[in-house]
Amino acid sequence: MLVAKLTKNNTVFGSKKISFYADARLRIRNALVYPNPVKNRTNFTYMLSQEAFVTTKIFSLSGTIVKTLGPYKQTAGFNNIQWDSDDDFNRLLANGSYLFEIKAANGNGVTTKNGAFVILR
Repeated sequence: MLVAKLTKNNTVFGSKKISFYADARLRIRNALVYPNPVKNRTNFTYMLSQEAFVTTKIFSLSGTIVKTLGPYKQTAGFNNIQWDSDDDFNRLLANGSYLFEIKAANGNGVTTKNGAFVILR
């Protein structure tokens, strides 16, 4: 809590208590794939509320994991993971729709964000 003094012409005429709330939960915000549709290389961008280890998984529409990126230690704030649109065997993925999951974990918990993108070469 902070107490602020209210002044006018250098004369204190009151005070106001100000409280701050800090959310200690780990969060992922603004998870995007850019560019989308993907031609060759793309970026998974997102904001982290705290430092965390981040793993990104790419799935076919049938739910099969085709690529795992990470885990990477990422800082709080804006982060970017670049991907060359290949699978875990370094083969380029075919044109089509895919799903992704960005998972962040640290001592305060685990959180995920999901989305979709298209590969169109």
